[in-house]
Amino acid sequence: MEETSNRKGYLWGILLTLAILIIGYLINPVFGVLNLVKISWPTNLYFISLLLGIGIATGLISNSDRAKYVFSWAIILPVVTCLILFGGVILIWPDRVDHQFYQRMLSTPLFLIFVFSFYVTGAFIGLHIKELASVWRQVIFLLVALLFSFSTAVGQYDYYNLSVKIGPDRALFEAQDDVGKSYRIPFAIKLLNINRNTNEIVSELSSAQIRLFETVDDFEDVILNRNDNYRIKGWSINLIDPNSESEVNPELLDLSLVFDRWIELKWISLILLLISFVLLIRR
Repeated sequence: MEETSNRKGYLWGILLTLAILIIGYLINPVFGVLNLVKISWPTNLYFISLLLGIGIATGLISNSDRAKYVFSWAIILPVVTCLILFGGVILIWPDRVDHQFYQRMLSTPLFLIFVFSFYVTGAFIGLHIKELASVWRQVIFLLVALLFSFSTAVGQYDYYNLSVKIGPDRALFEAQDDVGKSYRIPFAIKLLNINRNTNEIVSELSSAQIRLFETVDDFEDVILNRNDNYRIKGWSINLIDPNSESEVNPELLDLSLVFDRWIELKWISLILLLISFVLLIRR
């Protein structure tokens, strides 16, 4: 009897997950412009803490059989698994998120899934707060799953995306974001040489040689091509093509500097997720 009930619970959990995804996909043309999923630090931390807190409070004050069914493991697991899959796709195939379908799925549908996942996980913990000794494996799995999802899916837009204009006169150790705020970077950059493919119509940037300083005496000369990047201390350095011929300056070069602030947490949480999964299935 209990096995039959669990099967029905998993079925309803899967149907609920599909319903959330479909609703999110359909309303994305309206709500997608709000970019709700693009919350960044520390707003994203405040938001998920609020969701967990509300969920725990809901679980603590809910004693009805309906609440116990809605916040049951069979209902929660499919939803959280969907969030894990979102994070896995972003971690393993980051280039695919540029596809139009993925962009639409990783907007409003992802936002609804992670809101519901964090809320019901909190409710599950609150509902079983007095019997954690019997459900600690499920609780650890859910918390680690949310940690993995936070660092991958929820935090996919939470990175430093800076730009810097360098020249041959001096090394720069600061870059700017989209609104012009300056950030100090853990190395300095100086332009050595620019190579261009030229013809009678246009001069096209092909590659550039830059010098990266860790200290005054410790530096490395690197050649950047248009379609390649160079990684140093977790930063990805890319050439930025000028938008028009009028912006081509033979003595200046625009670079893009991208740093994923959650890169360590992604892999640590993935390892913890695998460990917690083993604990869960060995109970």
